[in-house]
Amino acid sequence: AENVPFPATRQGTLIPLQAEEPFVTPDPAFIWHGAKFRLTLSNTPDIDTKLLGMHEPKLSSGWNSEILQDGEVKVLRYMDKSGSSAEEHPAYTAWLNGGGGNLCEGGNATAAQAVTADSNTQTDSWFAADARKSFVCFWASEASFPHLAGKIDIIAQPPERLLEVVGQIREVIYRGVDLKIRLRHGSTTGGRLLVLKKATFESYGAACQDMTTSRRLSHLGARARGPMASFSVVSPPKKKKKPWPKHRSLQEVDSSGTSSNCTNSPRRITDLKIVGATEVFPAAIWENPGAAGHNCSRDFRLYWNPALVDTSILADETNLKYILVTSSSSVLLHFVQKVRKLTEDEMLPTTDVAVVYKDFVDVVTATGAEWMLSTSDCAAKLLLDPATPMYEEGAEDLPLSQYLEAALDLKGFDLVALAYLPDIQTVIEKQVLCPVLQPPAPKPKRQETIWDIDKPGLGRTVVDSVIEVPSILNGTASFLHTDPLGEYVVCYAGDEKDETPFFNQIGPVISSKDVLDRLLYVPELLSTTLYGYINVSAQLPGIVRCVAMLDAVVPPKDPEEVFVPQTNSDPFLGESELMQYDVPGTSQIITLRLDQDKVPFMAPAVEMAGAPPSMYVWCAHQGSSILYPSATRGVQLDIQARIPPAFEYQQFNTTVSSVALTLQLEFTPIVVVFSESDFPRNYYDSVQFQARPALPGGLELDAETGAIRGIPSEAGPFETTIFAVSSNPPRGDSSAAMKLSIQDVLGLRFTSASADSILLSIQPRSTNIFTSQKVFLLTRKRTSAFTMQPEEFFCIAALSTISYSNVSEV
Repeated sequence: AENVPFPATRQGTLIPLQAEEPFVTPDPAFIWHGAKFRLTLSNTPDIDTKLLGMHEPKLSSGWNSEILQDGEVKVLRYMDKSGSSAEEHPAYTAWLNGGGGNLCEGGNATAAQAVTADSNTQTDSWFAADARKSFVCFWASEASFPHLAGKIDIIAQPPERLLEVVGQIREVIYRGVDLKIRLRHGSTTGGRLLVLKKATFESYGAACQDMTTSRRLSHLGARARGPMASFSVVSPPKKKKKPWPKHRSLQEVDSSGTSSNCTNSPRRITDLKIVGATEVFPAAIWENPGAAGHNCSRDFRLYWNPALVDTSILADETNLKYILVTSSSSVLLHFVQKVRKLTEDEMLPTTDVAVVYKDFVDVVTATGAEWMLSTSDCAAKLLLDPATPMYEEGAEDLPLSQYLEAALDLKGFDLVALAYLPDIQTVIEKQVLCPVLQPPAPKPKRQETIWDIDKPGLGRTVVDSVIEVPSILNGTASFLHTDPLGEYVVCYAGDEKDETPFFNQIGPVISSKDVLDRLLYVPELLSTTLYGYINVSAQLPGIVRCVAMLDAVVPPKDPEEVFVPQTNSDPFLGESELMQYDVPGTSQIITLRLDQDKVPFMAPAVEMAGAPPSMYVWCAHQGSSILYPSATRGVQLDIQARIPPAFEYQQFNTTVSSVALTLQLEFTPIVVVFSESDFPRNYYDSVQFQARPALPGGLELDAETGAIRGIPSEAGPFETTIFAVSSNPPRGDSSAAMKLSIQDVLGLRFTSASADSILLSIQPRSTNIFTSQKVFLLTRKRTSAFTMQPEEFFCIAALSTISYSNVSEV
């Protein structure tokens, strides 16, 4: 078959060439070494075999490329053996000057990306930017020849971000603390920054957005380098028109009653003008349906008849406003024969237009005199009469009786406009027609808020290379206030129009920390009903204060309630002084002074025998908008029993350390008085009293109060120590020494004796409850030992009646 030409004709095969060159648009447009991006390909056939790949043309012998550090910025340089360097690829420079070969020669189609997304216009996968490979090669198929589709800017220096907290550059961010993100080496247009939770970032496959979602670029028109990249917006392909219905599904209706009455008075061409089709109706306003007569979809009905091909009428019968709509040039020329005189080039319009009266503004303001076509016009009736009546859209699905009621007789009214829509898909569907004549109002450009900083796809616009992120502002909180501790990724998009939803990560992962990161129990300082102690570490300079509450039912809401506590509230227990932290990362022991009037109400956190009472502590830092800890329960501090304070004994409100008691006589109790008059304020501070050694016979020590009472039954001098021992841990104690002297009420002492007399010394004793008035000396023969009981004296009952003198008689 070598001698047989294909095709076997003289004409060969016609291969049409398009006028526009293919070109690519990257998304995002601002790309740096290591960033991810997609490419959109324009001006190519709608086929699924297309490929795009990034390529570095081969360097001539002696040349090499290298990314160098030039001061604070990384740059791509091409260098030869002589030491000279260039910013552009030498082959590209030669190509721009009209020389050189195919820049895509040697391109690897197997490493290219398929252009199958978004109707075969966008790469299905993502490229990883390499500053050396900035040339885009296009293959119509894997086996085809590669063509240069453009060269995109890929800067060698990635953007950098700095985190500024209270005026200092940090590697972490802090919950509750305002943040400034400073940007270096970013786009000259500013761009946007986005902060994502690391978990969200990872859910996107280690990306700042869902990399599997295909999104059509909304900003075609970006600039590229090189004469081949005349980036222009490409119109979408025209949709095929729906076939014109030849008949209705209902039975035919007799429409032979054509009127012969006509005025034969069409508008002169000089009284008409052409306007854009979108000028017929007032411009739509977002989320505003407009007044009556203003809304095409709501206020107008569509009528049509198969007899008048590619034509319909929009009618607002309430306000007597009618518009003829057609996509047929024949219908247009029939009604406006000299329409070419209304165009600048005197050619038939090729775009959507409307013919209207010269003073016409819009259909709402048009008066009865501003008509452009009358149904009584003789020439017009040639087309209108066979099509009368027209029937409302959808009437063909109604029963015949209702179908007949949905008719519009084409007589007796004027049309304010004739809309010519050559590219419309159909003119008998209002949902297709009205958006062409009255395009929906574009959604207003999103008003950026300061809270968009962590919203995927949004982010915040960079102004003067910085973004300020408040923790809370006017009662609205950012992620700095609401999020728990975690990790974050900062993403950046530097596109000029700030519309791309695609961001790229800059900098390493960021951790968030608490300003007061450690609130610890202090083992060497035991919290008691007097004071609570907590060790607080602060990562930022500033003032710190803590409060203690009886319970966690109603915790403080914000730092203000810590710095200015409501001391009269029921749960308030105590507060600390204002503590100044000057050095970041240091800790201090903060003392909470407890309200002694509230101490009696302290209770255990758990219902368990012997459980200590607890307090709940929250702290605040003047630079943070949150409480520490943020948990509802705060830091639970269990108290220890207080070491009993020093005490003394008193009798008759007089301090005593030694007491003389009389044998067999009751005395006023000796009571304990602590040096701290309010001890104990809480049941947990109660003590038990003990005497070492034990008290002499007849005396007892009240274990709860420490009082000494009783009737001495043992004479002699005694010394003892009374201990007050805590009933609960750590079971501390205090003590007081006591001396007791217990003697008989009469001191009887033998002095001398002879055959005639016995000399005795009698010394009566007085106590605070007894004074002797009479003293009697009783004797008897010794037949047995004295039992020392008064009952053995026979006359004891009669002593009070015996007279006495200072002379003893036997």
